[in-house]
Amino acid sequence: MTRCLDPNREIVLAKRALPCARGRAHRFGWRHKILLGVMIWIGFAEVQAATLRVESVTAPGLRVQDLRVQTDPANWTWTVAAAESDDLALTVKSLRWQCQWQQTRCHGPIQASAFARGQLGLDWQARSAELKWPGGRLSLDAHDAADWRVQADNLSLARLQTRVQRAWAELSSLSGGMTLDAHLKPDRVDATWQATGLNFDQRDGTIAGASLMAAGDLTYGLNDSVLRVQSRFDSGEVLIGPLYRQIDQPVALSVVADLSKQMVSVPELAVTEGNHLSLQAALSLTPAGDIASVKLDRLQLHWPAAQSWTAPVLANAGFEGLELAGQAEISGLWQPGGWRQGEAHVRDLAVSDPEQRLQASGLQLDANLSDAPTVSRLSWQDLALFKIPFSAGSFAWLWQPDSLRQQGTLQVETLGGSLSLNALSRQSGRWQGSVRASGLDFGALSQHFGWPAFGGKISADIQDFTFSDGQLKIPNDIEIEAFSGRIGVQHLVTERLFGDAPALSADIRMKGLDLKAVTAAMSFGQIEGTLDGYINGLRLLNWTPLGFDARFQSQRREGQKQKISRRAVEGLSNIGGASLNNALINLVDSFSYADLGIACRLKEDVCQMDGIDSDGSGYTIVKGSGLPRLTVRGYQRQVNWPVMLRRLQAAASGTGPIIE
Repeated sequence: MTRCLDPNREIVLAKRALPCARGRAHRFGWRHKILLGVMIWIGFAEVQAATLRVESVTAPGLRVQDLRVQTDPANWTWTVAAAESDDLALTVKSLRWQCQWQQTRCHGPIQASAFARGQLGLDWQARSAELKWPGGRLSLDAHDAADWRVQADNLSLARLQTRVQRAWAELSSLSGGMTLDAHLKPDRVDATWQATGLNFDQRDGTIAGASLMAAGDLTYGLNDSVLRVQSRFDSGEVLIGPLYRQIDQPVALSVVADLSKQMVSVPELAVTEGNHLSLQAALSLTPAGDIASVKLDRLQLHWPAAQSWTAPVLANAGFEGLELAGQAEISGLWQPGGWRQGEAHVRDLAVSDPEQRLQASGLQLDANLSDAPTVSRLSWQDLALFKIPFSAGSFAWLWQPDSLRQQGTLQVETLGGSLSLNALSRQSGRWQGSVRASGLDFGALSQHFGWPAFGGKISADIQDFTFSDGQLKIPNDIEIEAFSGRIGVQHLVTERLFGDAPALSADIRMKGLDLKAVTAAMSFGQIEGTLDGYINGLRLLNWTPLGFDARFQSQRREGQKQKISRRAVEGLSNIGGASLNNALINLVDSFSYADLGIACRLKEDVCQMDGIDSDGSGYTIVKGSGLPRLTVRGYQRQVNWPVMLRRLQAAASGTGPIIE
């Protein structure tokens, strides 16, 4: 509804009819929306004094409520109760603009609720408009009908958050400032831009940016809805999934995005940093914003310069601080469920783990993932796992999207013996295989782990182990030949073996171990005889025992000596908090014994002690035989586990007793 205080003015306004008055509101484009207010203004160009009130103006994407214009020969006053723009995602209330006429130009203060007071000027002859506010400016130059120019200084990105959320629904926050120089043409928008202090965050926290400084160019096709962006990021922080990057040198980003369909596609994505990172890819997104597919045309990495890009990914996988040197090139196709095809080539890679879980040099990789089986191969010159060195070797496999199968046998030399890996396979995320160890030097193994230098050889056969979701299971018994006897490990399960706080559980059986060989490497003293034992319910967390039920006891064999040295007697006494019943202990170097045994049940950091027999006063650790007859009894039934460890260490090193 249009109302004029002076009826004589109505015919003048009618001669200036707006496009919507001719029934063409459905054709309003973004240019018409900008021109709407200008054309109303033109309608008053020749009016000396009048008041116009429009209860509402509605056009596609634009709604104005209670528009009032008061004019006199020198001044105009515009007021709007409320205005909403869908294109700008902007709502303005209580808008008031007072402008003073100077020939074809009207200029004056403008203000609205929740907005800073500014200055707005319109020049009809120049077909331009300029809005200024403290610290910022927005201008429009429409002199060339085919090339409108929009410039903005210090434009608040927070004002555009609602508009951006229409394309990025999961965006939770957006802030920063932007400078823009755009050319609006009939078929496209061309712009150069610069962002300062750019901050953004996605609701689930997987994508975020902070204090970003960036600049670039963009083109948006109005007919094909294709966006092209060339940009450079100079500083700031960015998080994309597991990848965190603190930008300390320029990063170039190039994107081509097709926004014409509900499923957004990015046929071109390129990222470059110096000479050490180059990525070229294409991806598509679901309507919900999830990644539907990724086509990785090429990813080139050169370490150590690329370390800051790969370190967060490796840390997320449990290898924090892993240092790399070398180069890699990767390509492939990813779809929900995993990689469907790809290639990876690594040259002269060196790996150094500060936790010493993995050390390697001379790594070469040629991996091929495809539906057609193609042999992939990994080789190395030097390799160490958990400080254990291995000889040079090569591992070959067939790699398909849903499976991996080892080709041949991997055999390497280590610890004076050999280790072989057979039938390794992966199906549906589950690994399976068998390992055989032959003739490993137990003394060398002990040295690498800081144990006493035990002698002898170790052989073991591990059949059909499985590894899935970070958990290693060995369903069959592990048989180890050591100390002229056998050690069996049952029900072995590990979790987070290469991650934080690794856990292990198992049951262990020992049969026929030569006590002389067991004690020979320690300053504990010498014991002759045969030992059986078990450790049931062993549970380790971060390689520290949480609980077990352990017992070790001698077994008499016909014709075999059972002797224990004075030093060993003192060590056992120290461990069990025991007393000796023979005053001649310091006069004799060794004693015969009839039986020997000690037990510990660990629970809540306390060891419940026992021996070969017990009564109300204590328990027997060593029962002597012959003359002089020696008996060692323990009286401390409960021993704190840290104290027990110190006693064991003291006994093994030959130091004095630990008194708590």
